Amino acid sequence: MLASSLTFIAGIAFVFFIRATREPIKTFAQPSTERITIIVPHFGNIDSVAYCLQSLALCSPLHIANIIVILQGKSTQDQQILISQWESSISLLVLLMEGAPNKCNAIRYGLDHVSDTSLIMLVDSDVKLHSETPEKMMIAIYGADVAYGIIHSRSTGRRHLLNAVIFWDKAISHGVWRWGRWVFDLWPNIPGQCYLIRKDLLNMVYKDVAGYLDDLDLTLILVEQKCKIKFVATVVGEEGSRCNWAGLFLQRARWTAGIAQACSRVVKSQKRRPQVAACILLHSWLYHGWPVTVAVTCSILLLSNTNHSASLMALFIVSWSVLALYGKSNLRRCKRQEDTALLSYLLLPFAAICIVMAQTVGIVLMPVIYLAGRLNLHNIVHRR
Repeated sequence: MLASSLTFIAGIAFVFFIRATREPIKTFAQPSTERITIIVPHFGNIDSVAYCLQSLALCSPLHIANIIVILQGKSTQDQQILISQWESSISLLVLLMEGAPNKCNAIRYGLDHVSDTSLIMLVDSDVKLHSETPEKMMIAIYGADVAYGIIHSRSTGRRHLLNAVIFWDKAISHGVWRWGRWVFDLWPNIPGQCYLIRKDLLNMVYKDVAGYLDDLDLTLILVEQKCKIKFVATVVGEEGSRCNWAGLFLQRARWTAGIAQACSRVVKSQKRRPQVAACILLHSWLYHGWPVTVAVTCSILLLSNTNHSASLMALFIVSWSVLALYGKSNLRRCKRQEDTALLSYLLLPFAAICIVMAQTVGIVLMPVIYLAGRLNLHNIVHRR
C-alpha cells in the first residue's frame, strides 16, 4: 500500500512539473549540415520492412545519404525484391546477414558498411517514420550526441482490449516517463525503435553483444560517458503493435530478461558508477517494478485473509489511469496523436489490470526467453 501510494504521489508530482514546463524542447541557432545514414535491421515478414521503406521514401533526400537494410534469415530472392522495388526511389543498400538473427549483430554488420557519414539513425523495420523526422532530428542533434523523439503505436485492429492496453501503456511510457525523465535530467531513456546518434558513440554501444533491452543498454552507456542528449517533443514515428496476447507476454519477458542482463553487466564491470546503478533502479521501477509490486502485495494480502488487496488494486488502477490520461494529453500537444475512441476510455481500468498481469507473467516467462535464446528458437524470442 505504501509503495503504490508513494508512486501515485510521485506520478502526480511528475504531472504538475512537466505541465509547468510546457514544452520540454530546446532549439538551436542552426541545424547540423551533415547527412545521415539510416540503418534498418530486419527479421521477420518482408512486408513490414517494405512498409518502413515506404515511409523513408517520403523523407527529404537532402538529409539522407544512404539507407542500409540488413535482412536476417532471408534469401537472395528477398534481397532482389527489395532492391528492385525501392532502388529507384531511395539510395538503398540491402545486405544479407547469415547466422542467428540478432539486432546487435545486424547493427554492427550495417556499421561496417558506413564510410562517408558520422551520424547514424537506427530505425526498427516495423516503424513508419514521419516525413519531417530526419530534419527535426538533424536540428536537435546540433551540439549534442544523441537525439530522440516520441514513438506511437499503431492499432492492433479488432483486438480492442489488447489495443487499449498497448495504447495506454505507451501513453504513460512516452507521454510521462520518458518525457519526465528528460525534464528532470534523470538519465533520459532513449527509445530503441528510432534515434539519431553519432557513429563513434554507436560503435561503443554495440562493440559487445547487447541484451534484450538495447534501449536500456544505450542509456547506461550515455550515462557512463556523460553524453549530451536532446529530446524532440513530437511523435517521430509509429511502431507496429503486439499482434496477440502471447506476443505481449513474451515482450514483457524479454524486457525482464534485459534488465537482468544489464544488472549482470554492471556488477561485472570495473566502472561501477553510482549513476548507472541508480539509472537501472529507476528504469526497473517505473516500467516494471510498480505493477509487479502491486501484484505480489495483493497476492500476499489475499493469502493472509485481509481485506486490503482490493483497496490496493483500486489505488493502482486510479493512479495508473491518471498518469495514462495525462500522458495522452501530453501526446496530443505533439499534434500527432489521433482521437481516441470512447471504448478505449471505458477499457482504461481493465488495461491497468492487464498491465499488472503482463508484467507479472513476464517475470514467470523470463526463463522461457533465456532457454529459447540458447536453443535459437527465434520465432519465440522475437514473437510479436
